[in-house]
Amino acid sequence: MAPNSVSAESGRTAGAVVNVVTKSGSNKFHGTGFYYLRDSSLDARSALMDTKPSSRQHQFGFTVGDPIRRNRAFFFAGYDQHIFHEPTVVRFVNGGRVVVPQAGAGPATPGDYEASDQILVFATAAQLSQQSGLYPSKLLGNAGFAKVDMNVTQRNLLSIRISTSRYSGANNVFLDPASPVTTYGISDNGVEHVATETATASLTSTLSWRMVSHLRAQFSRDLQWSESNSDSPLTKIPGILDGFGRSTILPRETREHRGHFAETLSREGQHHSEGMRCSPIFTTIFLPRSEESTFSIPSKLIHSPLSR
Repeated sequence: MAPNSVSAESGRTAGAVVNVVTKSGSNKFHGTGFYYLRDSSLDARSALMDTKPSSRQHQFGFTVGDPIRRNRAFFFAGYDQHIFHEPTVVRFVNGGRVVVPQAGAGPATPGDYEASDQILVFATAAQLSQQSGLYPSKLLGNAGFAKVDMNVTQRNLLSIRISTSRYSGANNVFLDPASPVTTYGISDNGVEHVATETATASLTSTLSWRMVSHLRAQFSRDLQWSESNSDSPLTKIPGILDGFGRSTILPRETREHRGHFAETLSREGQHHSEGMRCSPIFTTIFLPRSEESTFSIPSKLIHSPLSR
């Protein structure tokens, strides 16, 4: 990583430049594989929860490399899959799991209900208590790539790479496996889908013993769309729940297509080096608008003693 003083051919960078080199195939067949398992039965209880819900994480993948033509062309590919089964833990704002209306304790503490509306208040509290609980959530994703490197001539190296990734699940829009507790109802969540593909080709040519050309072309596509668990407007009850009903950002959809071409010429002098880069980028982005209302309900049922 180069944090500053980057070369001219690394333009369009405001902070730093990171170069990543992918392994390539060789004259011998080789490969790797891995598997990772994390189960809640082997974990300690989270400090953020008073229970230890069941959860499990799987992650596995492989890489493989092989010669296509000895000393001339090589193939390399990899795949990674993760399957996370994590709970979404819905709690009220004060950390409680049920809403219990409190009786009055004198003029200074009027309580949450009067005799005339006690039945209605307790019925409303019982309905709100159903918002709390453990809800199953899934994070399903995979990523893969395939790469071919070819020595076209002694002076020209061609590399072609295709990458793809997929992401989906259930109740995964606002899920954080490291902190699954939320003060929003499960109706505020939803399902998110992501699909990306990238194709890249590069040609490195030695023009002379001092000058090298690096020509690159890339096309990428990023598709994202999310579905909501509810069609009801988002409703907030201060002191009880931060929200339940359809989130203001759901449903949503974005489509991005990008083409990128770059030509870099590098020349090594006796006492200095020179570089020049031309790099046009073409991008189309589709962002439909999604308008939604939010309701905030004040009532006698909003005192903090209600939840425990």
